[in-house]
Amino acid sequence: MERESLTHAGGIVLRGERGHREVLLVRPLARPEAPWVLPKGHIEPGEAAEAAALREVEEEAGVVGSTPRWAGAVDFVLGEARVICGFYAMEFGAEVGAQEPRDRAWVPVSEVGAMLPFPETVALIEAAVVADPGRLD
Repeated sequence: MERESLTHAGGIVLRGERGHREVLLVRPLARPEAPWVLPKGHIEPGEAAEAAALREVEEEAGVVGSTPRWAGAVDFVLGEARVICGFYAMEFGAEVGAQEPRDRAWVPVSEVGAMLPFPETVALIEAAVVADPGRLD
């Protein structure tokens, strides 16, 4: 998928050390039955996808990400619209106040497959961890 065709962007926010990595997941507070997902949203006109991913992570989860790197994209239909969402793997930087009412969970990477209903997203997370398994400090 070409990055120029992206409609949405999101973050695979990772924290922890090698062998103990966790990923950030969100879901709407008003809908606890909703599936857990990675924070993501629309790319605004004139906004770079990487900037949109960082913005969406902060708005939805109240987390500042750092050192974003391309992780891949997923393509799906939502209602009648085709969504092409690019994801950027990033390190947890800091917590700030979320702007949207969301549940937030830090989930061990080894447990993500049981929480996410989307195999393509699980594969992106696993690939992001393999590409950068964590800091040694």
